[in-house]
Amino acid sequence: MKLSGHEDLRVQKTIQSIRTAFSVMLLKEDYRKITVTALCRQAVINKKTFYRYYDSVDALLEEILSEFSKGYVDILADYRLPEDLDKINAAFFHYAVHQGPLYEKILCSVSYQHLSSHLVEEYIAKSWGTAPAFQQLSPGEQELFTTFIHATGLSMYRQWVEGGKKISLEEVIEITNKLLSQGVSGLLQVPNPDSDQ
Repeated sequence: MKLSGHEDLRVQKTIQSIRTAFSVMLLKEDYRKITVTALCRQAVINKKTFYRYYDSVDALLEEILSEFSKGYVDILADYRLPEDLDKINAAFFHYAVHQGPLYEKILCSVSYQHLSSHLVEEYIAKSWGTAPAFQQLSPGEQELFTTFIHATGLSMYRQWVEGGKKISLEEVIEITNKLLSQGVSGLLQVPNPDSDQ
């Protein structure tokens, strides 16, 4: 249940307790092993209270993922694709590192790949899906293109995290930008901003 801030203080505390307990559990164990009973025990509430606010653990997770996705998509509202791909990539890395350990785990853990894929697919649909250059591609080219964008940015982030962040955030952004821009410009014929034409 998304809070508007106008709820009774008890409701706010209950929702916060559920979300905090869920976040702690997600960091410790595989999502598929989290039950309503265990979550209620962790949140110190009963099942009836949980079900007053959420239909299932999946609904709670969907709410959290939606908030993560919305935060990133809101940042991208003023960018144009494919011209601002480097800025979008930088925004992704900056956004990801500031979301905390739960976001990092969702993006990097093998057991959460279906969840991270959901986040990236939502971003791609809301950003690339409306870009004129993307619309000119055939459906088959669009599928391959979105797979490339999805796999490249996310895989680079995962490797950077799993590798212990051996290079700075700005360095990983620069490397990823080079790889993305070279691949994207090869398919979409992106004009070079440094050229005089």
